[in-house]
Amino acid sequence: MPMLKTLVCVLALMLLGLSASAHDYWLLPEKFNPVPGEAVNVRLYFGDNFQKPEDERPFQKDRTPGLVMVSSGETRDLAATTPDQQKPLLRVNFPRPGSYLLALDRNAQTIDLKAEDFNEYLEHEGLGDILELRKQSNQLKTPGRERYSRNIKAVVQVGTSVDEVPLRTLGRTLELVPQQNPYALKPGADLTVQVLFEGTALAGREVAAYNLTAGKLTQQQARTDKDGRVTFRVQPGQSMVRLVHMRACQKDCAGVDWESYWSSLTFGL
Repeated sequence: MPMLKTLVCVLALMLLGLSASAHDYWLLPEKFNPVPGEAVNVRLYFGDNFQKPEDERPFQKDRTPGLVMVSSGETRDLAATTPDQQKPLLRVNFPRPGSYLLALDRNAQTIDLKAEDFNEYLEHEGLGDILELRKQSNQLKTPGRERYSRNIKAVVQVGTSVDEVPLRTLGRTLELVPQQNPYALKPGADLTVQVLFEGTALAGREVAAYNLTAGKLTQQQARTDKDGRVTFRVQPGQSMVRLVHMRACQKDCAGVDWESYWSSLTFGL
């Protein structure tokens, strides 16, 4: 029995270390299918569990270089009109039928992780190439000094007029771009998502898709092909597609060895 308690404690500490370094951020409108003219709260959640977020973030002006709503007729700069520290993040009106893309950018921050925690985080995120680089350069026992930034999207559908707004690229460093509008698909159909990094297809990165239906969370995983594409089966309920990309630091690297880019895309059928 004491051995079992010790094992439980060790596992808990491992999970605690992982959660400190592997938070997802995602946008969650209270309705993914509002009626025209309806105002909807949009929350910014973070955590390691799509079903049970750890907490909610307010709008942080100093952390948000971009927050826009894209429709077929316009791109609205929501960052310019959203009060600092507002929570929920947004209360936004969707004036006309059609598909809408909400996109939030969070600027770069740095973090230092213990070597063991950093290695576990790389393994958990499928970043085996980075783990191998650390091994080759004898860094497996050195702390992970990382700079990270985020691009976070949500697709909202108003009425039945489905268009190609969600398929647009916004020129972000790392971007998840659906190749079909999710709202044009029926549950059980395939949705292809392309991953772009600095405007180019990103091959060989692990992407996860989560779905929450009637309180049940399911997960699919795949690696991007040579064209940066992965395909998942869509399901009813709330869904999130997400990934992390990392590389050795390229510039302004004082105190930083690695730079990571996080992206998520949510929608609801």
